[in-house]
Amino acid sequence: MVQVVESFTAPGMMSSPGRRIVDADGIQLKFSDGRVALCATSGLWNVPFGYGNTTVAEHMEQPLRSLHYGTLFRYSNDYADRAAQLLVEAVGDSYQAVIFGTSGSALNDAAVKFARQRAVLQGKAEKRIVVTFRGSYHGMTLSSMALSGERLGQAAFSVDIRFVRHLSLDDPEEWEHFFERFGNQVALVMLEPMLGSGVFEPTQAVLRKIAQLRDEYDFLLMADEVATGFYKLGTFAASMQWPRMPDLIGFSKALTNGAAASSMLLVSEESWSVFLEHDCPFMHGETQAGSPLSAAATIGVFDFMSQYEIEWHVQHVSEGIAATCANLEKQFHLAHRGRGLFHFLGWGDDAWWKAAAQDASGDPIWHIVDSFREHGVVVQPSIHGIQIIPQIVTTDAEMCQIGQALSETFEQLERSRPWK
Repeated sequence: MVQVVESFTAPGMMSSPGRRIVDADGIQLKFSDGRVALCATSGLWNVPFGYGNTTVAEHMEQPLRSLHYGTLFRYSNDYADRAAQLLVEAVGDSYQAVIFGTSGSALNDAAVKFARQRAVLQGKAEKRIVVTFRGSYHGMTLSSMALSGERLGQAAFSVDIRFVRHLSLDDPEEWEHFFERFGNQVALVMLEPMLGSGVFEPTQAVLRKIAQLRDEYDFLLMADEVATGFYKLGTFAASMQWPRMPDLIGFSKALTNGAAASSMLLVSEESWSVFLEHDCPFMHGETQAGSPLSAAATIGVFDFMSQYEIEWHVQHVSEGIAATCANLEKQFHLAHRGRGLFHFLGWGDDAWWKAAAQDASGDPIWHIVDSFREHGVVVQPSIHGIQIIPQIVTTDAEMCQIGQALSETFEQLERSRPWK
């Protein structure tokens, strides 16, 4: 039997009936072992507007039956034009160009290439360094693994990090000192508005310092909104809350509600003007990027949001998950951080984590995640805890069910502490 490789899963644990999804509706997942669980991670994992979203499906139907593929290699299509226009309108008209891709990793690769090519066109080929946050996650291609400040086993793949630096998200002096030495070599600063791994936010002091350095050293500032875009932190793009709007903004995941592989990189008018001035093509392309089918899915997402009172629902679900996590924090003496639709609950030390997983065979992270699923809720593993990122379409009744399932699981895990 052919084994389908599951990401971040040991071969001996693959094809588990407990993790084989056979059906989905709204925020509910059904697995091949017969269990049903509410998904409290789809807010992150591509489906914030619900499985089986009919608005998205209806928009995809026409290109699926006619122009389902129209490459952006030296051509274009009306669906891509419309999707790009809608995304720019949602963020602000200071963005003039949109680069399509097929994933967050590919998107971030493209951003690095764009910044370095821009520097070459400006006669500043020495500007090659890319700076990201320590602990950040930007993807799993070789280039995006280099960008990631999280430990992903980069050494095993001989990932080239010669022109990448990782700095603190809460120490502006570290940024000041680094740029005093290397500022003229920096092409791009790429930031997650909230670290998707661990739910940590950069401080306003660091963001203000980076904005100041941007004016002084003429690098491009990019917001990697792959995880945080589409209202997960309150505004359409979380970087709209920054002291300075970025030159580049990258979106993926929620862009098609998981219905097609897609990413879009917004490019500011100032950044794109260098390419216009030289009438120079941007040297990047993916054969599936901007296909009519994926672009139609994006148009469907915007159509759904326009009908759904999206900002009210985001606020309501955010308040619901914050209250749920606060109750669990108090009940089980957990660490809790986060805002909007991003929340972390955990134990703060290795001892709790190892104790909770002491009876596990195989990967202890999956043991803990499976414990939650067995109680009816799907969560995201994190360091020393879990992350909860609910869908925007989660109802009050479903939020109560999620809270109950989380409470039952934490109670079970609590009993596994060896010192109690």
